[in-house]
Amino acid sequence: MTRNLAALPLALVLMGMGYGQFQDGHTTALRKVSVGAGGGFLGNHENISQQGLTAFNFPFHADLRVGAHERVDVGATLFLYAGLVADAKVNLMPPDSDFALALRAGIGAAADIGEPGAWILHAPLSVIASYRFLGCLSPYVGLGYGFYWIFGRPISNPDPTATYADRKGHGDGVLRITAGLEWVIAGRVAILIEYSFLPAVVDDPGDNYSFGDNHMVGLAARF
Repeated sequence: MTRNLAALPLALVLMGMGYGQFQDGHTTALRKVSVGAGGGFLGNHENISQQGLTAFNFPFHADLRVGAHERVDVGATLFLYAGLVADAKVNLMPPDSDFALALRAGIGAAADIGEPGAWILHAPLSVIASYRFLGCLSPYVGLGYGFYWIFGRPISNPDPTATYADRKGHGDGVLRITAGLEWVIAGRVAILIEYSFLPAVVDDPGDNYSFGDNHMVGLAARF
């Protein structure tokens, strides 16, 4: 028998907090710092019909990036309300090219604020492509995969006569398919709008949690 699913609010927080892309394929300039902040709407019809709209349907986003090389930047993104994800992005194209193709990978963790003693380890991987034209507009797409290892979550209403699935170790996996637009409005100030589809593709039945498929639309500013 598989374990019971965890409470819905964790799914919404996990999928929203720190899960938006909010960047194109170009990297932050060498020794420069950029800050991003924004928010959005996250959910699916099934969750909303069961729970109604809650604060978890309106996640916010915050990140900091630093240029480490003409083609590399590093950053940190808020993850959940109690953690961070650190990552590095490498642009495979020349820094002065309007077309950018970047690889991005990271690692992070957070405490599960809804379940004392539980915590989440997260490793995102993604590819980002974008093209800048008119000097200020940059449509972008992204394809990513997120590994989630969830620890310390108890079984909800356990049945003492039941046998539950063991942890498999591979974690839960969620794809992120993103399309967005960055608009530089003045100097280094930019507005970003994006949409992401977040289907769950892998489930570890032993971690007491399963992801659902979600949609996210978001708006952010980068300085």
